[in-house]
Amino acid sequence: MSIKSKENNIKMILFAVIYSASCFITSKDIEGNIFYYNSLNFQLLKSVVIFILVFLVTIINRKNIEKINNYASIYTAAVGIIYFADNYTFHLSGSLTFFRLWWLSLIHIVFLAYYLGLFTMKEIDFNKLSVKALKGYSVLYAVSFIVVFLRPISNNLTTNIVPGQGTLAYVNYLMKYPYDSEILFLVVGNIIFFLPISFLLQAYCPKIKAYQQIIIGLALPFIVEGYQFIFKCGDVDIDDIIMNFSGFFIGYLLLIIQNRIKKKMQGAD
Repeated sequence: MSIKSKENNIKMILFAVIYSASCFITSKDIEGNIFYYNSLNFQLLKSVVIFILVFLVTIINRKNIEKINNYASIYTAAVGIIYFADNYTFHLSGSLTFFRLWWLSLIHIVFLAYYLGLFTMKEIDFNKLSVKALKGYSVLYAVSFIVVFLRPISNNLTTNIVPGQGTLAYVNYLMKYPYDSEILFLVVGNIIFFLPISFLLQAYCPKIKAYQQIIIGLALPFIVEGYQFIFKCGDVDIDDIIMNFSGFFIGYLLLIIQNRIKKKMQGAD
């Protein structure tokens, strides 16, 4: 085996170790545990460190991109299934839903770091590789959608049909309790969670039209809120629909930007 082959193997092993380990960095609610949730600042710092590490081990594996893409695709799908099972059984990341959602968000950050690393590479078949990566990620996303939105049937329901009222209540609460990361997580999550939808739709339906994307982006928030209203299992809020669609629309714009940049890069080659 040549020195170059050994070097490539070491890089692939490094990617596998960091990618795998990063997907299992949870946030427990048990004091004394090494993964104990200390503060929002600590959690954000941990997210940034994980993002940088995964991004770096991705871009140094340019020569091994086909192999690490296969690994990332399969592993992301597998972690999604593991998380789904754990969420309803052992609660590995803690007894409260809040901590399990932080773990879930970190898994998404790991994939995002990989995807952006893939995006920065030249002289690769980005369309082919990204579609495979996104299909693996779609398992994690589907699991996330079920966990976050399809809540158990109950009789606990609040409603708001006045635009801005719910958001104003969130803002007032955060001004009063600025360190309540759970509320901040809820508000930001309502927007960010819908960002990947356009990318997933294009991965599965390459010829999908713009108007079809918009219709789906509009329909999904209403389906989610409709489910919660029918089964009385959450907060039905018009502001959630607005934030969800805003997240989808931002993601759609990012997809357009991505496609144009890649088109220019291919034209330059």
